[in-house]
Amino acid sequence: MGLRDLFENLCVELFSALVLTPAGASNLKIWPAYRGDAIPLAELRVVPNGPVELRVAEPEGNSFRSYDRDLTNAKDANVDLRFLAFFDYDVLNLREFEFCHCVIAACEAKPHYIGRNVLIRSTQAIYELSAP
Repeated sequence: MGLRDLFENLCVELFSALVLTPAGASNLKIWPAYRGDAIPLAELRVVPNGPVELRVAEPEGNSFRSYDRDLTNAKDANVDLRFLAFFDYDVLNLREFEFCHCVIAACEAKPHYIGRNVLIRSTQAIYELSAP
């Protein structure tokens, strides 16, 4: 296990200690970023706070190199987003985790988007614990 993987494991523990445990959800865990099979935390909803830009990944994966331009505004889509991880494009320097990496659990406007990966600015969301 490399230094970067150890850092990602530490991020999981910090998220648990600083977010989940104080919220009364210490039984929940997020996945480290290096896990390719990570699944979203179904109990943690990410609610766009206003007319927020969505960056929806292309359907073939979670690469955020290009975006699907058909769904870009949260208020137009009535989406249900579930938390996967905080995300930053730069993994080698100071990481500000500017984005929240989510998975679309429901999308009234475009149901075929369910399961797609999406980025939303971390500061433009409200985080809610709920039933999956």
